[in-house]
Amino acid sequence: MKARSEVHGAVSIVNAIASGKGSALGISLKVIAEVEMKKGIETKIISQNTNDYSLVVSIINEIINRYSLPFSGAEITIHSEIPVGKGLKSSSAVGCAVALAACDSCGIEINDQAILDIVVQSSLDSGVSITGALDDSAACYFGGVVLTDNLSRKIIKHVEFNEDLNVILYVPDTESLTKNVNANSLKLYSNIVNHVFNMAINGSFLDAITLNGLIYSTALNYSFEPVRLAISHGALAAGLSGTGPSVAILCNDDSLDSIVSSIEKLEGSVIKTKVNNKKAKVTVSQ
Repeated sequence: MKARSEVHGAVSIVNAIASGKGSALGISLKVIAEVEMKKGIETKIISQNTNDYSLVVSIINEIINRYSLPFSGAEITIHSEIPVGKGLKSSSAVGCAVALAACDSCGIEINDQAILDIVVQSSLDSGVSITGALDDSAACYFGGVVLTDNLSRKIIKHVEFNEDLNVILYVPDTESLTKNVNANSLKLYSNIVNHVFNMAINGSFLDAITLNGLIYSTALNYSFEPVRLAISHGALAAGLSGTGPSVAILCNDDSLDSIVSSIEKLEGSVIKTKVNNKKAKVTVSQ
């Protein structure tokens, strides 16, 4: 049986690498994955705009082994609107989409937590994540704002967010893969990142985005110029997403054009999207 799923992307509110606790916000860029489990073949992947092959293979193997399925692999087609290696949670979105479609294609009745656990474990096994990225996967899967303890794999809080806000993504031409980041150097910032996480727990999501971005931009030696431009033109929040290089900017309609015009002067591209509160779903099962 073949199944197709739809999952959306996310941006960082608090990056979990420093302290093990993180928060992310769902956005409307989406991933569609079509999966058909197979016997007698290894996993084959046809994809547009993704290089998450090791994660995808790990997810399929995890599902086969976890549920003792009579398959050897899968045929998978992935369509993604999310730039890869830019800090925009492409791996988490692809992982959730593949896991959801794969389980449905096998007729497995599985709950949300089990789907996320498969993605988190596979992210660690394949080396695409340092903490397992439960915060990112949960935000992609559930939409809205999630706050998580990645080390204990617990979702602390999940709330919907204001869908009227615009999300502007400044995407530099450079690429940054999380697996190449020195996690130990970022853990030196754990105390101050914990303060930002507590702000987010108390609902100060916009301030947390900006402060988290300033901390990680300092630690990873990124320029503050995109954030400065965005804030000076009316942004409600602006901060580095993931380990960069992308910057996520949230704003009202009245400042959208001004912010985009200022950011477009920088090298790279600009993507306009919205907040997403929609949960991942299976769209076709046949």
